[in-house]
Amino acid sequence: MAGETKTHSGGSWEVMGKKHYHRVEMIFEEGEMGLATYIIQTGAVELFKLEDGERVSLATLRAGELFGEAAILEDSVQAISARP
Repeated sequence: MAGETKTHSGGSWEVMGKKHYHRVEMIFEEGEMGLATYIIQTGAVELFKLEDGERVSLATLRAGELFGEAAILEDSVQAISARP
């Protein structure tokens, strides 16, 4: 449920709810502050980096997989970009 706060032994987190991303949208871009962890419910997400202006695909994730957690755990910026 959106806005609900959950707790666990390591701290707490807020459940933000569901969001549908269109193929032309970016979920997050390299260099942005990590603000969320994502779980794919349907479809796929491409993780990539830009090198010399070219997109280099690192992985394609599918339903049930988690991503975006590294920037949260390290309190840092995203090291990669993600898009549907």
